[in-house]
Amino acid sequence: MFKREEAKFLVEDVGAKAIICSIDKIEDSINISSHVDRVKHIISHPSPQERTNVLNFYEKREFPVEEDDIVEIIYTSGTTGRPIQKIVI
Repeated sequence: MFKREEAKFLVEDVGAKAIICSIDKIEDSINISSHVDRVKHIISHPSPQERTNVLNFYEKREFPVEEDDIVEIIYTSGTTGRPIQKIVI
């Protein structure tokens, strides 16, 4: 998986509004979100009971979806330099 600095780079680079993570990465995700203003939600599976600011992955919620919203962002490995993103719409 990503190291904390790599994950922070990706979240900043794409302008993410949410981070989806496993329960063992919640602290890292909260740390990243505290440095990236656009992140408004952390979604975890499973969601820890003691964290009211972390949403459960399986809870029903509605997020508006537009026709040209990005579905997936794929990055090159970055072994020879900065990773390059490819966007799937």
